[in-house]
Amino acid sequence: GRVNVSTDNGIALTFDVERFPTLLLLSADGRAYEFQERRRSLPLLSAFATGGYRNQLSSLAVPTTLRPNEPQWWLLLRSLWKPLKQTVIVAFSIAACLAGGIKLLIYACGIRVPEEAAEGEATNKKKAG
Repeated sequence: GRVNVSTDNGIALTFDVERFPTLLLLSADGRAYEFQERRRSLPLLSAFATGGYRNQLSSLAVPTTLRPNEPQWWLLLRSLWKPLKQTVIVAFSIAACLAGGIKLLIYACGIRVPEEAAEGEATNKKKAG
C-alpha cells in the first residue's frame, strides 16, 4: 500500500523512516525489509518482492502497535536537533582549540600574562597603603 507520511506520520515514526521515498516489504514472518537499491526499476523491485528480501542482513520486527501522529512543528524540531547539536559541538571544539592555541602561542613567545601584571598592581597597592 501507499502511505502519505505527511498526514499519517505515526507510521513513519513507528518504522523509523528518515528518507523518502522508502519502500518497505512486510513479510508473513512478521519482519519488515527495506528496499535498499538506489535504482528503482521494475525488475529489481520484482526480484526484491518475490524473495530477494530474504538475502538482506538487516530487518526489523513489525511492531504490534503504531505510534500516534505528531504535530508538524515537533517533527521539524526533531529533524533539526541532530544538525544543531553537531554544530554546537563543533563550535565549542573550535573555541577550545583556539583558546589552547592562543595560550600556547603566548607561552612560546614569552609574553607576560595579564595575571602577572595584576599581581604587580596588587603589590604596589599594598606598598602605597
